[in-house]
Amino acid sequence: MLRPLKDRQVDKMAAAGEQATARHAGGTRLTVEKGLVQEASLLTGIESEREVVEEALRLLVRMRRQEAVRALRGKVTWEGDLNAMRRGRFSDEGAR
Repeated sequence: MLRPLKDRQVDKMAAAGEQATARHAGGTRLTVEKGLVQEASLLTGIESEREVVEEALRLLVRMRRQEAVRALRGKVTWEGDLNAMRRGRFSDEGAR
């Protein structure tokens, strides 16, 4: 779980010489690797650090949702006639 860092933690990281940036985004303070943000910016063409972080979070959420769906493989049963469904789907296209 991502927790906001206290100012003291950010200062401690900076004093240790770690490559990190601290930014405010909607009132939340994040500390992230500067090189990672720069690389993501170069790869995506996104210039704003805030937008890079938001895009990364959107991608993470999308990937985890996909993982949840893939975990269902072989566990869900379906009954029906796929060919009949396909025939019914295209039969009324000519009526338009």
